[in-house]
Amino acid sequence: MGSGSLREWIYLITFLLILFLSRSITEHGTYGLSPYFTKQEIRDPPTDWINLKTKKFVSEGERSTDILGVDYESDGKILNATVWLYFPFNELPLTYKAVHYGMLIDSDFEKTTGYDGIDYQLELGWDNISKTWNKKLEQWSPNGDQRTLNIVNNYSEFFEKGKNFILLSLDLRSLLYPSKYKVIFYAETENKNEIMITDPTRWVAIPPLDLILTTTPSNLTLTPGESKTVGVTVNSTQGYEPVVNLSAASQTHNNVYAEFKKGFNQLQVPSFGIATTTMTITALQNATIAPYTLTIFANSSFPPEQLIKAKLSSTNPVQSIFPSSAEQSENVISQPSTMALTVEEPKPVLETFVKSWITPVSGIWTFVAGIGTVLAPFIVYIYNRKRKK
Repeated sequence: MGSGSLREWIYLITFLLILFLSRSITEHGTYGLSPYFTKQEIRDPPTDWINLKTKKFVSEGERSTDILGVDYESDGKILNATVWLYFPFNELPLTYKAVHYGMLIDSDFEKTTGYDGIDYQLELGWDNISKTWNKKLEQWSPNGDQRTLNIVNNYSEFFEKGKNFILLSLDLRSLLYPSKYKVIFYAETENKNEIMITDPTRWVAIPPLDLILTTTPSNLTLTPGESKTVGVTVNSTQGYEPVVNLSAASQTHNNVYAEFKKGFNQLQVPSFGIATTTMTITALQNATIAPYTLTIFANSSFPPEQLIKAKLSSTNPVQSIFPSSAEQSENVISQPSTMALTVEEPKPVLETFVKSWITPVSGIWTFVAGIGTVLAPFIVYIYNRKRKK
């Protein structure tokens, strides 16, 4: 192969590589795909609508907007959610000016972007003039203006006739594939007097917060009446700063118990995802000689957040559209961590005393024997020379 042909092959391979990389960036965004996670579920109480004009809870609303729960999952490209309803979906809500199902998205966990942190809104909306459903994705500005990114008119691929659910599908490419984000789901109606009655869920974090507990050591031996301190480490998903409450229990409380010192059972996990504390484990004086299992629990909650409390100006404040009593925390419970314990008979005093002496003495003898092993050949050599003389 000549130098010209080789040069052409190099140009062709370089061109194809650049084309592949540019296509990959175009499809997946500069930062790659969003987090992948399997199905998660949240529940929502019944008949807990909110009148957005009075900011008070009401127990009467459109039954098909009463959310039972939401299942949601993502392959990193699309966020799919099934919004379960207590009553069948109403395909033709003709008595209302508008009906909405949707989600609000904080795409970066940052309140300084978007409208008090809300960057996007995906909504399925009923238009009582055209008698159709529309699907719309909007971007929110810091003062609440909306920019339409995508709209599908006369949209009907989100429900099955007579069934108690609707489907939401969010293309994460339009959000530039955020590495972490949070969403809140809602269903609402607007009557002819322009009063909104809405049923919101709580905020959920994506990827879901994951807590892992470990102890150091992982197993322990005690005698009746003895106490020992162990380390407890909490590993959480990086990027979050949850408050974690720890507790522990054994299957036989009258034999072994564990306790955290005051203030040591609650940890503020930093954003890099690791925090540690200590726990004291005690075997009671009358503890049965046997193996035990200690179970450690971690319960975390994100602090409640107001949905919207930004101010357009100092003279025209915009209050939260939901009352503070509607703000809910996201609770995350870790998989329990177990620790093996053994309560054994105390060693006799004489045996303990003898061992306390034998151990250092045996160590000295071992040291002396080692030196003797090294010097023995030289001693024999010198002795044989003197004997020959």
